[in-house]
Amino acid sequence: MLFNGIPAPLLYVSEGQLNALVPYGIFGAATVSVQVNTPAGNSMPATVHVAATQPQVLRNGSKALALNQDGTLNSLANPAAPGSLVTIFASGAGLQRNPLPDGSLTGLATVPNVAVSVFPVSVLYGDRSVEVLYAGTAPGLVANLLQINLRLPSRPGDGFRLLIGDRVSKYFGIH
Repeated sequence: MLFNGIPAPLLYVSEGQLNALVPYGIFGAATVSVQVNTPAGNSMPATVHVAATQPQVLRNGSKALALNQDGTLNSLANPAAPGSLVTIFASGAGLQRNPLPDGSLTGLATVPNVAVSVFPVSVLYGDRSVEVLYAGTAPGLVANLLQINLRLPSRPGDGFRLLIGDRVSKYFGIH
């Protein structure tokens, strides 16, 4: 998948689905040309509008794909305790400080290796912000993903949204 001729990091590819992360190189453009290239041929380019950020939380159904404080997968059978730390992952953070090349795998989250969005990152629960302890590179994962470590409120549920810059994600839940 190409955005203005720049290859996008691919997360998932099947016959009927392609999940990609928009490359940093398109930042500042109002529109981009998107084209899919396959061994069977190339799609016609499509022009799409670009926003500086467009946060999307990686999901498992309506719930965030999340890790509990002990590193286990958050689920109905393994919920996080109120007030504990939870890690979620997102795309659409926009331009980053200290960016790594598109699609590269990140190393350990040390200060010289951490890339963070140039835009403020908040997690909302209802009409209030929850405590965000870290929002930056996801160690060991593709550079264009954002890892967010947050403290759950006393009564977590389905009313979370991710705010990056002036754009907000769809609602998501955490068990």
